[in-house]
Amino acid sequence: MKIYLVLVGLTGGVNLGLIARLTENFDAEEIRLVEPEITREMMEKAWIFSARARKVLDEKIKVYNKLSDAVSDLDIVFATSAVTSESGANVRRRAITPMEAAEVAIKGGYEKVGIVFGREATGLTNEEIDECDMLITIESSPRYRALNIANSVAVILYVFFVARDLFKKRREPAPRDLRKRTVDYFHNVALFATEDEDYAERAARVFTNILNRSSPDNKEIKMLIGVFRRAYIKLKRYKSMNV
Repeated sequence: MKIYLVLVGLTGGVNLGLIARLTENFDAEEIRLVEPEITREMMEKAWIFSARARKVLDEKIKVYNKLSDAVSDLDIVFATSAVTSESGANVRRRAITPMEAAEVAIKGGYEKVGIVFGREATGLTNEEIDECDMLITIESSPRYRALNIANSVAVILYVFFVARDLFKKRREPAPRDLRKRTVDYFHNVALFATEDEDYAERAARVFTNILNRSSPDNKEIKMLIGVFRRAYIKLKRYKSMNV
């Protein structure tokens, strides 16, 4: 399993340097910056705070204009946020712990694992969370929920690092594009069934969470696609006959 850190809208050189150091501490593969605000002063601070991990700043950083491009080649992608929702309509904010995420990634057999961190001040938007497969939150005191981004990276990388010896890979996972296609068919069926776009989108997010937690293999995901595709075709046919 290889860990790819994706940092959206990073503005702090100190944090970049500390995160570069953490990639060496916990064997992360690469840092991917999405729309960073990089200045000469920022890079000078990053060099100072990276300590003996300066080669990461030279060799293991890539820059992207869009989050979708930064995660397109990854097998599973976890967003991170201190803002979660355990009840109510915002199902995209239903989160799991870092240890639960590590278990999903390792038992699922995912080779390239992305962990997406948001802006220091505002975090990730709902739309950016939708680009990911699941949401991680770090449990902390309700007096002050949000952690500094470098601290968040440290906690999550440490958990993934130690979890490698706790969990064992089960089987080859279904590719991310097939999982997404399954969710698309489910969304279409839900829309036909409810005729409510908002409800169908929330149902699709719930289904996404369930699907990714279960880590289906190729055979399982193709069977699901087949069922939802047939249901969608029949519903379309039924609707056309009753218009």
